[in-house]
Amino acid sequence: MTHEDVFQEVHNQIPLNRKLTLIHENLQNYLPFIDRIAFALYDSKTDILRTFLVSEPHAHSLCLYESKLSEVPSLLALKHERSPRIIEDISRLYGDSKEHSRRIKESGYRSSYTLPMFSDEALLGFIFFNSRQKSPFQGADLNLLDLYAHLIFSLILFELNQTRVLLSSLKTLSKIMHFKDPETGAHLERMAHFSRIIAAGLAAKGKYRIDDEFIQFLSAFAPLHDIGKIGIPDEILFKPQKLEPQEFQVMKQHTLKGREIIDLIISNLQVKPTAYVEMLRHIPELHHEKLNGRGYPHGYEKDQIPLEAQIIAVADIFDALTSDRPYKKKWTNEEALIYLKKHPSEWSAEIVQALEDNMSKIVEIQQKFKDKE
Repeated sequence: MTHEDVFQEVHNQIPLNRKLTLIHENLQNYLPFIDRIAFALYDSKTDILRTFLVSEPHAHSLCLYESKLSEVPSLLALKHERSPRIIEDISRLYGDSKEHSRRIKESGYRSSYTLPMFSDEALLGFIFFNSRQKSPFQGADLNLLDLYAHLIFSLILFELNQTRVLLSSLKTLSKIMHFKDPETGAHLERMAHFSRIIAAGLAAKGKYRIDDEFIQFLSAFAPLHDIGKIGIPDEILFKPQKLEPQEFQVMKQHTLKGREIIDLIISNLQVKPTAYVEMLRHIPELHHEKLNGRGYPHGYEKDQIPLEAQIIAVADIFDALTSDRPYKKKWTNEEALIYLKKHPSEWSAEIVQALEDNMSKIVEIQQKFKDKE
């Protein structure tokens, strides 16, 4: 007698969204009324709850959303009660005041089962099971859903913990850089937010099949784009004048050194390969590549440059142009945009447009994370 292990693929090097979809497909063999599974990730430092994973990869109307948990009383209650919730008829419970509630109803969902998920007493997020049927959540089905919810959460927790351990090690190195160059702190904060804003702008227009998972990891990894500079001599790194050609050749090595540092820490920590580990490798190594092949370190062009590196490139050059440097005064946002738009052969016009389209959000970040004077 043979038996197929239907969950074997979830251990492969595939994105979490794909793993969630596989689990959803299996669950529908037992509970066909489950039309959607989603996970929203909670950040206790900011009180922000963000959409993170969804088993419907093309359900863009229910992605790219965030809200303060304190502004969602029904979910806040689940946090405090530490218990799941059944909504038998969403249309009766939700008004149209909350954007995500409106999206849920417009997508045809009639009922839901929601579980708050904790790790070491800390809330990490919520798992949502949605159905287009009214009142389908009954009896023993809930026990099965609890089992699947904890299976899903275990996969998410493993990958998030692995990423956090990796990021903690890398951020320690970034802190060392910060001791040498205090001005980099604000720059790194802006990079994290700029990259999130640009990626969300592209996703809102249906570009590049960007999802919440991609945006979450991109934002987390963006501040590490220049981690290789820790290996550049101080006399070059902090030279107040423009670098000489031979000095610039040394400076360009920070991209390869960044990749070396990432690979070394991944190896030492024995981090399991995932799609987003590759993103982390690409960001420090490839964020100075240009579409026309005149960037460095490899001279890649067009589609040879991963999307994450293209986004970081635009965010980085924009922030550099609009910040004071020892050898130049900062430009206005308008001047920086004009410059970027004049060079479509170097930086993606779509990415630059996403930056421009969200300039009000960019200005908010600039005001919040200013360089020390």
